[in-house]
Amino acid sequence: MKYRAPIFVQAGFGKNAQPIKELCARWDLYGKTLNMLTDGKLQKIIVFLPLSSDSEDLPHFQNLELHFIQDTFFGRLLLLIKLRKRINAIQPSLVTLIAGDLYVSPLVARILRLFSKGSIKIQIQFHGATYINQSRGLLRKLKYSLMKIAVSSSDSIRIVSGFQQHEIQAIAGPKSKDFVVCPIPVSLAKIPTIRTPHQGLSLLVLGRLHPERGVDNIVELIELLAKEKFECAFDVVGDGPLRQLFEPYVNDEKSPTKVILHGTKNELEVSRFLAKSDLLISFAQEEGYGLALREAVLSGVHVLARRNSGTEEVLSAFPGRVDLIVSASQAFEFIARFSPTNHDLGNLTEIRKAQEMSDAKNVEALVMSWIRA
Repeated sequence: MKYRAPIFVQAGFGKNAQPIKELCARWDLYGKTLNMLTDGKLQKIIVFLPLSSDSEDLPHFQNLELHFIQDTFFGRLLLLIKLRKRINAIQPSLVTLIAGDLYVSPLVARILRLFSKGSIKIQIQFHGATYINQSRGLLRKLKYSLMKIAVSSSDSIRIVSGFQQHEIQAIAGPKSKDFVVCPIPVSLAKIPTIRTPHQGLSLLVLGRLHPERGVDNIVELIELLAKEKFECAFDVVGDGPLRQLFEPYVNDEKSPTKVILHGTKNELEVSRFLAKSDLLISFAQEEGYGLALREAVLSGVHVLARRNSGTEEVLSAFPGRVDLIVSASQAFEFIARFSPTNHDLGNLTEIRKAQEMSDAKNVEALVMSWIRA
């Protein structure tokens, strides 16, 4: 049986991209599944990445063939040359190019398909709610147009949640596409195995501090807590352009609402925050899959999140461990009556096992979408 070889094309990294080490660890998991599903006929995923300082200290990944290219204009030209050479060494009709972003990488893939007279297959990926039209600004309009072109010219689309299919089709038209649902697997490194004892109520905000994450609502909630002299620790783990909005509430010794800015943390450090937090708060306007919310639940943390399509799916998956709100005042009312629960560790173990089984099944479906000849 013939299989298509998957080649990841990551032409550049956005400001919200995961560290290269974490990305490669996830792709290595996909490569392990690839090896298993093809009985060793395909042993590695081929990955083309931008060269950076982070790429110098990467560990060896058994299931990846890594290529690094300078992230410059001439580097992109070199990327096209090296990709074409690698594709020809396999056979264009037995290659699937997986675009690592929605803008530059699909363009690279389309150029390469022209050289192969259409025999290469292309998959694009939607990891979050980035398909929503952003009409303000020339750059956002350009990116939105590039995203629509990427959708129309792809053979398959990887999404992380079922509701995304209808959203994407509403924007790009109902033209038939193969959609494969595969959420990003939960990183076991982020899931603490034990809870950390602590005093008082511990609240956690986790993620990039930019407008789409509802930072204005989080600040409004902090104002309500401080005004009512509510005693709690409010940990903010992450960084971004709206960080300064939190600074007036930091180091206020008179306030029992202790706001602490921790900046960006690695997986191990994030797991420590999850181990000691009682409540994760998210005001993101949209969620694709809600990975951070699910990781919190699996860590024994209750979740309070803005109601949207993504968070409703998280609530359905973990009833009793998630509550949804629409405003800062609703969040305050919830926190005022919230009492932390010592979740049964046996029950946590069961839902973690169920998540692992679900992740494995989804990854197999994703890999199959690449290798079908």
